[in-house]
Amino acid sequence: MSRKSIQKKSIENQQVKQTQHNTNFESTNPHQPTSSNTKSLKKSLISTSPILNTVQNYFAKLNSKPIFYLVWIILLFSLMSLRYTTKINAAGDDNVEYNFGLNNYKYFTSFGKDTSYKHLTALGRDYTPLLSTEQYYGAGFEMIAIYLKKIFQPKDFYLARQLMCVFIFSFIILFIGLFAAYLWGWNWGIVGMLFYVNIPEMLYLGLTSNNIKDIPFALGCLIFVYGLIKIFNEFPQLKKQNFIWLGLGFFIAMITRLGALMFLVYIPLTFFAFYFFNKKFKSEFQKNKKLVIKTLLTGCVVIFISCLLALSLSYYNFWLNPSTHVQNGLKVLADFPQKIPVLYNGETILSTELPPNYIFDVLIKSLPIYLLICFILFLTQFIFKYKKFFSNQTIYMALLLIFLFPLVYIYLTHAAVYDKWRHVSFIIFAMLILGLIALKNIKNASVNFKYVVFGIVTIFFVKTLIWNIVNYPLQTAYWNELIGGTKGAWLKHELDPQTQATRPAFEWLLTSKTFKDLVSQRDSNNPIIIATNSSGLNQDEMDLPLSLKKKIKIVETGFKGGYSSFHWDFGLFGTIFVSPQILNVAFPPAKGVMHVIQVDGVPIEVIVHRENDFDVIAMNAMNQQNLSLAAENFQKAYNYDPTNFRIWNYYAYILYQQGNISQARSLAQQYLELFPDDQLANQILGNHP
Repeated sequence: MSRKSIQKKSIENQQVKQTQHNTNFESTNPHQPTSSNTKSLKKSLISTSPILNTVQNYFAKLNSKPIFYLVWIILLFSLMSLRYTTKINAAGDDNVEYNFGLNNYKYFTSFGKDTSYKHLTALGRDYTPLLSTEQYYGAGFEMIAIYLKKIFQPKDFYLARQLMCVFIFSFIILFIGLFAAYLWGWNWGIVGMLFYVNIPEMLYLGLTSNNIKDIPFALGCLIFVYGLIKIFNEFPQLKKQNFIWLGLGFFIAMITRLGALMFLVYIPLTFFAFYFFNKKFKSEFQKNKKLVIKTLLTGCVVIFISCLLALSLSYYNFWLNPSTHVQNGLKVLADFPQKIPVLYNGETILSTELPPNYIFDVLIKSLPIYLLICFILFLTQFIFKYKKFFSNQTIYMALLLIFLFPLVYIYLTHAAVYDKWRHVSFIIFAMLILGLIALKNIKNASVNFKYVVFGIVTIFFVKTLIWNIVNYPLQTAYWNELIGGTKGAWLKHELDPQTQATRPAFEWLLTSKTFKDLVSQRDSNNPIIIATNSSGLNQDEMDLPLSLKKKIKIVETGFKGGYSSFHWDFGLFGTIFVSPQILNVAFPPAKGVMHVIQVDGVPIEVIVHRENDFDVIAMNAMNQQNLSLAAENFQKAYNYDPTNFRIWNYYAYILYQQGNISQARSLAQQYLELFPDDQLANQILGNHP
């Protein structure tokens, strides 16, 4: 037998094995056509064009387990290398989460003797009030990061945490592939991995965010559902590994958030799909009462043990209040009290007051088009071929319910969500799997329709891939073509909610000649002050020369108020919590800009060199009632930069006192367009007595 024939025979054997391991109740494996459709399948293949035939042949050759794992390993090392070579800012609340994890670590390693958990500080600020909600979050992965830090002592702890996040993210990619491979073969597993890793928002969460909550929670949900589907799909066979996946997934999610308890709802939803829409499962279920009880008890025990271990190992508050921890935690999660400003459709709205359709709107606007097309195709097939889906495609019915449940819950309860769809990132895998089934199903469609669908999906996939490459590491700024891309989202939606652009801006600043010249003139007694509106830039946790660390001081301040309230040498300012009106007027500032970080031509971070202190002197003089000094410097500041809106109302007051009524009212009117409730500007215009 020749080498080619041996290779061909090997591929065929692998395909047969793949179909044998899959499902007792499903009959949809693409490698196992039934005798009733063999003729139509041959006819379809004959009518297929040579180009499409070639593509299909190459695609069939990918149906190999070694190739699947090779692709995953390549993705893993590529992502780790990409992340290792790029400087990225910490997530906005990362310093708080780090110290919360440290307090948990101290509590558990001292067996409850250390009481640091009673207080929470970060970057010199007191965040103790946040413990009212923070105590109900798991610190499992935070404590792992602390432990690894103590062992390896990385110079850049931000990088170490992010590499840990990338490693976890790679296992989401792996299990996405395993899920797809379980359903249709290893080649579809490869497609699933590539489709998932190309989603910009997931790349942001997996590569550029080191808030170690969203990615582990998403991994836990995926593994839990993977095990759950296999348990139902392979019933009456009971495999230990499926219960292991069930328990492991629940544990991973639970040490991150109490929200993992929501997964318990997935069990009756999956049972509903299988029992009412799969006659074979219903028959087996009714015949094997004892086995049903055994399956139920095994699942309950596994989940209970996982839950108890997670609570015991990652929630210090569980040990302090074991009887009320879960109940109170669920109440807090259901009615999240934190009010966070969100830029949505051109208006700044508190997260607790966003419209109920917010989550659906941002999903449609910020998921890549290729994924939306696939999901729409699935819904179309589901609606118009519902009998087939209900009777033979029960898994997809279950996945659809799993995908929709959190969205419907958020819509009905008005649960607080923000930062696009970050809080439902754990269900995106279900949407992806459902989209892939749509692509698989069009194999029986006409050749022209196949060309159109695969062509459009491929074009948008490649377009998204190019966008990811060009704009890395600023994936959070992605908005799709339905809103006009990032340019269309400008002034309508937040482009950098976790200030990811601040670290690249900081790295650029370190290389600039202006900064280097100033460093040579300063010492630890007179450090360079770097102002920023990002809370994630911490010089103590970055890999910087000790001599440089002593010569700089990073100060967090606001783009609105802090900008003109004190002296700083350089400013790194992003768009976070800045109203679209202010962005339109003064971003980037008219003066002092050294560099602008852009995405698709839209500014999301500016690096500013303070060239004078006119505005700071004027503000301080105003506070000290020294009107003559204030007037002199307000005029200098205004002449230097007329777009510095921070001084408009005070300068208008000075002009009004000097009798320049017309200019005073003009400035006051401009200020009111930004801040309609400002009392001083309203008084100048006579709106208040």
